[in-house]
Amino acid sequence: PEVGGVVALGLLILATLPFSIWKAGSLETFTELFLKALLIFILMLHAVATPRRLEQFVGLILACCAYLAFRAIVDYARGVNVTAHGRVYGTVGGIFGNPNDLAMNLVTFFPLALAGAIAPLRTWKRLFCGGLAIVLLGAIVATQSRAGFLGLVAVLVLAGIWLGRRRPGMIGAGLVAAMLAGPFVPSAYWERMASIGNKEQDQTGSFEARRVVMGEAFQAFLDRPLTGVGAGQFRNYAPEGRAESWHESHNVVLQLAADLGIFGPLIFLFLIWRGFGAVRSSHRMLRILRRHPDRALIPFERSERETLELFAGGVGIALAGWFACAQFASIAYNWTFYYILALTIVPREIIRARLR
Repeated sequence: PEVGGVVALGLLILATLPFSIWKAGSLETFTELFLKALLIFILMLHAVATPRRLEQFVGLILACCAYLAFRAIVDYARGVNVTAHGRVYGTVGGIFGNPNDLAMNLVTFFPLALAGAIAPLRTWKRLFCGGLAIVLLGAIVATQSRAGFLGLVAVLVLAGIWLGRRRPGMIGAGLVAAMLAGPFVPSAYWERMASIGNKEQDQTGSFEARRVVMGEAFQAFLDRPLTGVGAGQFRNYAPEGRAESWHESHNVVLQLAADLGIFGPLIFLFLIWRGFGAVRSSHRMLRILRRHPDRALIPFERSERETLELFAGGVGIALAGWFACAQFASIAYNWTFYYILALTIVPREIIRARLR
């Protein structure tokens, strides 16, 4: 069903192409962004077929995050690669070039670092994941992203509930670490976070601009409820009276509604629902195997079962963190969501293949 949903979204992009306000631009969105994510999504489902491969793939993602986060902290400390307001950009550019997008990606993969820190892995891997979690937090602060902050709060709350059931002692350790780290957080960060919901404290004016552009995205959907204005073309949509031209919708649901019409957000929400459902299925099947080991065609080693359980829980929190950040970003065609969606499915399929 998940593959069918992603393919259906791609077919919808092509089906609405004749109605796009800029057909070449919509085609480029499909070929340069979505198609690549689709191919990697399908490849992941076929290639990451064992607990070992899952561990290796997640390790590769975390290694990339480690470089991005470490460079972000170094650049922030040196005052290099930062905006006029002191917000750090991603060092490699691309989808990490915007501080908000960098924060979104780091928030998304933060739960996987936590899962790796308590998983039954080799000691050096657990230490790496634990250290990476700290570095990721520092880099998220350096971006001064309000969307990243809200996503991080959602992740920390869910992670606290999740870890509290498995490692109650980590809750106390986390609270102590937060108290110790608080004085080292720049005052500019707290000042920017205080402007959430308070446009009088927003020195950049982005709060009011986002409110306006979200309303314009909804109006674009009302203007073309079935076909939208074309994939990736809302920013180019310039009807008479638009106040925030050349800006994205800054909301993933509104982005798809404005770009592709009503069926875009419906398919996308279906995929998100299926992702959370895959996490629930993984935990349900693992409970069955714990109670009835004879139902395993190929028994899991205890460390494999625990690792799958932790990564399944971590990726569920990652999906929730991504969705929280996506309420303030136009990232429907970027690869991050499709990586996370694939990682929710992979544990389920690995377990299902061994379940009698």
